[in-house]
Amino acid sequence: MNILITGGTGFLGSRLAKKLSGHNVKIIARGEQEGYLTKKELKKFKFESCDILKKRLLKEFLSRDLDLIIHCAARVDIRNNGRCPRGLIETNLISTVNLMETMVELGIKKLIFASSMTVYGIKNRIPVQEDGDLFPVHFYGNTKKWAEEAIASYAQKGLINALIVRYPG
Repeated sequence: MNILITGGTGFLGSRLAKKLSGHNVKIIARGEQEGYLTKKELKKFKFESCDILKKRLLKEFLSRDLDLIIHCAARVDIRNNGRCPRGLIETNLISTVNLMETMVELGIKKLIFASSMTVYGIKNRIPVQEDGDLFPVHFYGNTKKWAEEAIASYAQKGLINALIVRYPG
């Protein structure tokens, strides 16, 4: 299977890349220096330093032969409670829309999106129910919620098939 992981050198993306090493795995990330993969580990994958906010560069790296995109690229800013909302919106929402637009242009159908349990906020009971109401309290959680809504819109129109996974933290 041909798989692309965005944010593939980050905490979650790097672990997924290692687990999927039996497949043809490509990685996009802002840079290898920020990552959790050693240079030796990184050589096992096709790596491209690419900011997915730059749609032209994204389109150059993606290819029609991709079977699946796992979108892990994100900016996390919970401690600062979104003091940089533009950066959160650009990275967590606009880059997701860029990715889906490019997927549609190239005919790539399958997407797994790494969202966050922060979309539930603190008003839900414990344990959190998957279908619980969404009340994000941080700007980060809001950007993840908005990205989920954009993905759901594309999926409802039949443009992509998507799975959204809400990881803790």
